[in-house]
Order: sequence, then structure tokens, then C-alpha cells
Amino acid sequence: MATFCTCKTLLVEGALFCHNCGRPTRDLTEQHENLPPEPAQEPPAAPPAAPVSAAASEIGFQNPAAVRVAVLMAGLSTLISLMSPLPAFLAVFWRLFILVVAGFVAVYLYHRRTGEEVTVRGGVRLGWITGVFSFAIGVVLAALGAVAVASTKGGFAAVWKEQIREYSASGADVQEAMRILESPEGMLFLVVFTLVMTFLIFTGLPMIGGALGAKVIEKEE
Repeated sequence: MATFCTCKTLLVEGALFCHNCGRPTRDLTEQHENLPPEPAQEPPAAPPAAPVSAAASEIGFQNPAAVRVAVLMAGLSTLISLMSPLPAFLAVFWRLFILVVAGFVAVYLYHRRTGEEVTVRGGVRLGWITGVFSFAIGVVLAALGAVAVASTKGGFAAVWKEQIREYSASGADVQEAMRILESPEGMLFLVVFTLVMTFLIFTGLPMIGGALGAKVIEKEE
């Protein structure tokens, strides 16, 4: 059946607009209703959350667990070294060995208490903290001993002179050392030098033990 526009123009079958006047041949609303519905788009799936791994706490004085372990091992190592029945000469090596063991055991205890993995760097830091507390305890004990020695005849200098006589075979060396100790500058130098060397030993050996402990734990994991 032929269809005409309002302008009397014959419309082409299926045309949406009149080719003469441009008038739409049917209601636009009707066109939209006849269109097929658009498929519903599903929202994109959220990416899976990345697994969160428990980061190990940084070992330092701000770590309460590390400080507690270091203080414990410093106290135990000092107590064990003082209770050693070995002679004075061998007791020195025993004390050095105990310092290495203190750093090693400190890392092991920290790992057992916190469940955190301890790197070699962390083991060195924990060993250093243990050595610092060991040095502090040693300084306190040495100060108490110095007070007791100062009350004896000759005082602190007399004790050092006696030690020099025992370990020096040359009389000239003994006289030179005694001359240095008799001056305040010489005594101050001796005290400072002793403190610095003791600090390096007390912190260096536990650092070695801490590094060894971290390596052992790493192999066990």
C-alpha cells in the first residue's frame, strides 16, 4: 500500500524521513521502543588483592623485643663469665668466647619470641645492641672495682704498675711505663684507650655471633 507524506510526496517503503520535506514518517518514540534492548554490561571485576606479608620489625633500640633480648643476654653473659673457674689468663679467652655466644643466642631468642626472620644485617645490629649493654654492665662493675682499688695503698696506679711488672720482661720498659702512669695525662690516656678498646671488643664479638646466628636461622628456614 502506497504511503504519502503530508506534503503529498510518495514515500519510499520503509523510509524514516520524507525525501522531499524531511518530515519523519513515524514517531521517534515508537522507533526507540522498537529498538532491541542493549545488553546489560557487567561491572569489571576488581583485581585480586595482593597478599600482604608481615614485614619484619627493624632491629634497634626502638624495638622493645630486641632490647629485652639484648639486656637478657648481656646480663647472662656477664654472669657466666664472672662464674668461670678458669685461671685469669684463660678467663680472658673464655670471656671473648662468651661474647660471641651472646650475640648468637640473642638472635636465636629474638627469632623464637617474635617469629620474625632475622637477616644478617639484623643479626649484626642485635649483636651490637647486646654488646653495648654488655659494655655498660662491664663499665659499672669496673667502676665499682676501681672504687675498691682506689681505697688501697697506692691506688689505681699501683695496680697498673704491678700488672706491668708481671707481663714485661724489660726493666727499661717498666720504668718508662711507670713514668707515664705517674702523670695525669698518662693515666687519662690509659683510661680512655682502655675504654675504647673494650667497647670495640664488647660490641664487635657479639656482632660476629649475631651474623652467624642469622645465617644459621636462614639455612634452617
